[in-house]
Amino acid sequence: MTMQDDKHFTVKVNVGISYIKGTAEVKMELAQAERPIRAQYKGQGSVAGGNVSLVAGFDLTPTGTGTKVAWQGEAQIFGKLASVAGGLLEPLGKKNLQKLIDGLQAALQ
Repeated sequence: MTMQDDKHFTVKVNVGISYIKGTAEVKMELAQAERPIRAQYKGQGSVAGGNVSLVAGFDLTPTGTGTKVAWQGEAQIFGKLASVAGGLLEPLGKKNLQKLIDGLQAALQ
């Protein structure tokens, strides 16, 4: 992850499905920040054989013993990668989106 400023950063992730492998480079932006309850990030980028568009965010809710973090996200992949990979994309997308969320969560701690 490379920070450009307080609202923009770039994430590079190694990805691969079957014989299509490469590095996904996604430019992210802090699209919504309602401190201290919500943040949402939006990103656009390129991945081996296609393009990706994603949204990831979280809502914070105080609890008696701390704070509950509710994460949500969505990703769309377009191009050759989407047509070749077929049904493998959804589980891979969930895995990589979870990696992004884990990275954001680690950066916040």
